Amino acid sequence: MKARIKDIYLLSDPKQTFAWKFEDGDALINVPSVIFDPINTVIVVKIKGKPGIISNMPQLAEGAILLPSDFADIHNPGYGNHAIIEGEGENSVIKNWIDSRVRLEWLFNTSETGTYKVEGLIKAKANCIVDLGIGEKKAKTEIRQTGENFELVSLGEIQVINSGDQLFTFTPDRENWGEVELKNIRLIK
Repeated sequence: MKARIKDIYLLSDPKQTFAWKFEDGDALINVPSVIFDPINTVIVVKIKGKPGIISNMPQLAEGAILLPSDFADIHNPGYGNHAIIEGEGENSVIKNWIDSRVRLEWLFNTSETGTYKVEGLIKAKANCIVDLGIGEKKAKTEIRQTGENFELVSLGEIQVINSGDQLFTFTPDRENWGEVELKNIRLIK
């Protein structure tokens, strides 16, 4: 969110104000000796004018769309082994992805329709099969065993038939799945 900050204070005690500064586009709030409610503390950030919303949704840049693992929505089943995200940004990894019922989804935006090559930075303990999808367009592909190292794996091609917001799905084949770790997916125009 892009906004000009007017004041920052505790909702429960408006006299308790905080200093702030901007660093690398982030507002950093200094809360040196405040005792917060252990269950629920609300900090009010008053702004001047209307806020501007800046999307951090992945989008086409330099001919590719990078879908990092920490932007993925992990759909774990209610029981069984759950996949998790460790780290953040370029260092994030989806780990413990053993259960073939776990699927991943990423939202992204593109202004360009057409065929996109799909690549993933993947570590696979065994050969497995995955279904990729964007809207109604689907593609099935095999992931070959990589051993103990992450490898850039070609996952085929997929069609983007509409511009705008898209949902990319990565769904294991339930009969052909082994343990996989994933750092990112890249869609290349």
